[in-house]
Amino acid sequence: FCHKLGRAGSAAVVIGDDDNDGFEVKFAVPEKIKSIEWLVTGGEISFEQNGEDVTVTTAPQTYGNSVVVRIAKLKF
Repeated sequence: FCHKLGRAGSAAVVIGDDDNDGFEVKFAVPEKIKSIEWLVTGGEISFEQNGEDVTVTTAPQTYGNSVVVRIAKLKF
């Protein structure tokens, strides 16, 4: 789970997230990952894999979206 992902948008409507470039989460996966994408939008998610260690960098949610849970799909 990635908590406190933040929002991106106009400074006129988004307060306190001026420097929010995203969030990193680290976990282990024994298989080689080909790609990771958001299930809802199909948008590609940046990641690095070194052996079993995976680091995923998420983008902040766009202002106006209120997604409670964001699910990503890993392709092997």
